[in-house]
Amino acid sequence: MSKQKAYQFGDFRLLPEAQALLHKGQPVALGGRGFDILTLLVARAGEVVSKADLFSHVWPDYFVHDHNLKVNVGNLRRSLAELDPSAEYIATIAGRGYKFVAAVENERPAAARHIASVTSHHTAPPQVRQLLGRDDAIRQISGEIDQPGYVTIVGPGGAGKTSLAVTVAQQFCGEEQAIAFVDLSTVTDPRFVVPAIASALGISLGLDDPIAGVIDLLRSNKLLLIIDNCEHVTAMAATIVERISAEVPGALILVTSREPLRTRHEQIHFLSGLAYPDLTTALSTTDLIQFPAVQLFVSKARSAAVSEPPEDYIRSVVSICARTRRLGTRDRTGRRHG
Repeated sequence: MSKQKAYQFGDFRLLPEAQALLHKGQPVALGGRGFDILTLLVARAGEVVSKADLFSHVWPDYFVHDHNLKVNVGNLRRSLAELDPSAEYIATIAGRGYKFVAAVENERPAAARHIASVTSHHTAPPQVRQLLGRDDAIRQISGEIDQPGYVTIVGPGGAGKTSLAVTVAQQFCGEEQAIAFVDLSTVTDPRFVVPAIASALGISLGLDDPIAGVIDLLRSNKLLLIIDNCEHVTAMAATIVERISAEVPGALILVTSREPLRTRHEQIHFLSGLAYPDLTTALSTTDLIQFPAVQLFVSKARSAAVSEPPEDYIRSVVSICARTRRLGTRDRTGRRHG
């Protein structure tokens, strides 16, 4: 397996082939132009890189105004300074161009399959609230996750997909299996999906193929992987998860998204809203409070110092639940989920 060049400067690590910049092991979001500028400057650290060379590298075959280069270099400087304000990395050489002035070390890391075998640390899932009215969903997903492929929990924002995924994982794994959690909600560029997944599993990003390391880890360890909030990077997430499932059919993977990934190995669990009373049916307060949607609302209110809510309060809660359900349960195609 080929090895990938990496550059180390300060607490940063630049991986050109993986299109990744890390700061203390965590991915840094850079725009495509900023990343290309940084790559050329770092590769020629200590040299003055002319504006012509930068234009040729970053905008090949295009005529671009000088202002675009200044703006992108300025944004790049700010991104580096926010993470390491004590150091200077890029100097402007008046009338000539720019120079990367920090000390740079060149690396050639070991191959992915060798590193994956000794990697053991991973990102644990967050603490989640107790779920109400999801016993059937927990039971169904627990049965599906043990089958070949992966399970995607699909539902609108705020439906409790993350809490459900973590709860299912914790009940399924018990104390015998570890759980690794990947949160893609802050990933703004599909190029950073691979670094996010690899980092959460403790796989080195200084590799030609970090996902190969992920695959090796899932193949050789008792580990359940949760990939959360995929809706804005569905194409990249689908490619990665499908590859893992194809190579390791027995891998335990839970995905959450507002829409399915639509791959061959996907099992979809549509998450409906919590059950709430029918406003046209006359029910007692005791009956009303048995519905999960009402229980959830009241439990939140009790945490805000409301104790033993009166009947008119309960009936107001039922009305709110009904209105919220009507307004919030349509997905992007206009279909109702429950």
